[in-house]
Amino acid sequence: MDEVDGMSAGDRGGVADLIASIKISKIPIICICNDRYSQKLKSLVNYCLLLSFRKPTKQQVFLCLLLKKVIVSLLL
Repeated sequence: MDEVDGMSAGDRGGVADLIASIKISKIPIICICNDRYSQKLKSLVNYCLLLSFRKPTKQQVFLCLLLKKVIVSLLL
């Protein structure tokens, strides 16, 4: 579910329905937002596991690309 922090813009009961779906779901529901601390999401936060992601550094990207090349060369 993308942009859950914008869900309340024109929806009524959207967050409540999402919480109800999370409660009964047997599979994980991934909710993406830009502002985790938005007042609109206050009730939803209690039913979510927060995972924060950061942009990788240039060094991390370089090492990942280098590792990919090494693995490909080993497989050939």
